Amino acid sequence: MDAQVFSIWTDDPDNLLELRISVTATEGLYKGIPLVFEIHIPSKDEAMYPNHQPEVNLVSGYKIIHPNINYEGRVCLGYRRQNPWKATMGLKTVAWSILGVLHCPNADNSQEGCSDIAKLMRESESRFQTEVQKGLKGGTCFGKTWPSKNAMIKLSSTKGKPSSKAFFLAGKNAKTNTTADMGYTDS
Repeated sequence: MDAQVFSIWTDDPDNLLELRISVTATEGLYKGIPLVFEIHIPSKDEAMYPNHQPEVNLVSGYKIIHPNINYEGRVCLGYRRQNPWKATMGLKTVAWSILGVLHCPNADNSQEGCSDIAKLMRESESRFQTEVQKGLKGGTCFGKTWPSKNAMIKLSSTKGKPSSKAFFLAGKNAKTNTTADMGYTDS
């Protein structure tokens, strides 16, 4: 995995079912924003991983205008219709899928609650881009208030930051297993 783009960790090394991943898009509308997502690994009965896909949500406080990520942070990575989840897929697939929807939003497979955003994107790519840029400036769009890009970058150093006891599974700091060089200070 590209350590400049991804970092996967758990804040509780005894619980590998609740993970976090920081993904920073390298291109597109969301370029340069270190977005932090929660990954919940299902572990009960027939819905057990790897036979069932993990649930992915944007951490509370982060909000982007996107057809695949709703205002509450629920994420659609396209495993429902276009590319059904298979037991052979894993966290690497999830990480690359998150980056994929950040680089190339998919209006044809929108998340619940994003139909108006998806419709705008299908009808006018330029108007969709204008609304995203307005939202990233901290504007009001689609009847909701959106945090600015700078506010979300700042959030990454507080709410989105790994705890001091975090265990890194992949990406930046996986070799050292510390938050050193990530711009975080333990308090």
